[in-house]
Amino acid sequence: MEPSLREPVMYPNWVWVLGGALILFSLIWLLGLIIGYRSSRIRPSTDRTTLSAARRARYERLISEVEEGFETGELSVREAHLAVAAIIRAAATERTGNNIESLTVEEVGLYQQDWPELGQALAWCEEPSFAAIEEARHIADGATWARVVVG
Repeated sequence: MEPSLREPVMYPNWVWVLGGALILFSLIWLLGLIIGYRSSRIRPSTDRTTLSAARRARYERLISEVEEGFETGELSVREAHLAVAAIIRAAATERTGNNIESLTVEEVGLYQQDWPELGQALAWCEEPSFAAIEEARHIADGATWARVVVG
């Protein structure tokens, strides 16, 4: 028996139309994503809310707990540094309404141009805790910056 070739399968026309429509839809969707991404700019924000007395008191208590923990030796310089940095970023996020948790100093400078203290506080956060020569002064500076951001 000799092998023979099979007849080619011809797709109905509706399959070609559906395939073309899906490709066209995908291209339009991709173009929309690209245009949306390119038009999204970081806009400076001057909106800053004040924290309620209860929220400020909570942040003040947290700052005091970190300071006390460092002074008693319960927290190392690194642990205290990270705790104060987290407090600064959480308070800034709450006050600005923007997620400041993972932004750098430069990015925050674009968002909050009229609040230079926030940039300085975040610059303190980015200082490596192991490079602090006078550890107690380093943590005290961080607590001061945290109080500035909270207040």
